[in-house]
Amino acid sequence: GSIRTVADYLTEEVLAYQSEEVRQFLFHTSILRHLNASLCQALVPNCDADGMLRKLDEQNLFLISIPGEEHTYRYHSLFADYLQTRLMIEQPDEVAGLHLAAAGWYESEVRPVPAIDHAIESGDYRYALSLLVPNAQHLLEEGRMRLLSRWFSAIPAMDLRAFPLLEAISVWATLFTHGPWLAAEELERSSCAASEEPHVVAHVSAQRLLILAMQDRYDEARAIGPESLARLPTCDAFADSVLCNAMANIFSITGEDRDAQHMIDSARRDSTTPSAREPSRPLSNTMSA
Repeated sequence: GSIRTVADYLTEEVLAYQSEEVRQFLFHTSILRHLNASLCQALVPNCDADGMLRKLDEQNLFLISIPGEEHTYRYHSLFADYLQTRLMIEQPDEVAGLHLAAAGWYESEVRPVPAIDHAIESGDYRYALSLLVPNAQHLLEEGRMRLLSRWFSAIPAMDLRAFPLLEAISVWATLFTHGPWLAAEELERSSCAASEEPHVVAHVSAQRLLILAMQDRYDEARAIGPESLARLPTCDAFADSVLCNAMANIFSITGEDRDAQHMIDSARRDSTTPSAREPSRPLSNTMSA
């Protein structure tokens, strides 16, 4: 049936027969992707969350068990959407606080991804950035580009500008999800381009080279290659690995096969090296000019 028909059914046949306590529990926990007693208690502190979840489960009230996770549930997606819409209509001032409560719970459980999700949804970007600072590099190294891109797209540029390292990580996310032209524009607008912080410098050096290569501007990329290689190894293994792979590709295109192989070997070493490390002999000493 139509969305309106479904909404009418949920209103008349489901919510109308629930107590006010159940209705408020449903509304307030509708922002959650997964539900368990402890998390729900954080959002609805004056309610017996464990008892409420058991009651909803027994009544089969659009509650679905999560396989492999004991006493963890989710609402049917259609029901969750409906509840969230009603929450926004009836209690819009409650939404930000609910997301903050969820973010705080996930932070206490050392689960940064959902914590950051809820912090952003609350609109508290300062809190979201404080959670991103210790976690963004690790997520970058795991290749979570779409996730990072979604987060950074939601955070205002002015708030992000106070964190050059996060800006640099945002450029990586844009580069690998939206392409080199948007990444180049973002890099030039950012404060990380002028940063002297070693991790940021390493990221920017690799980004500039890779952006040129991805734009098929190989002559320009080859021209800045020696300067970029002169900084290797840096304190950031991810940036070094990307730079070496990019230079391997460039050397291969320009017919410098020996240097290309050397870069591939260096990239392999970087991929198994922790991000925080002490610099050693510059790789550029072995490269042809």
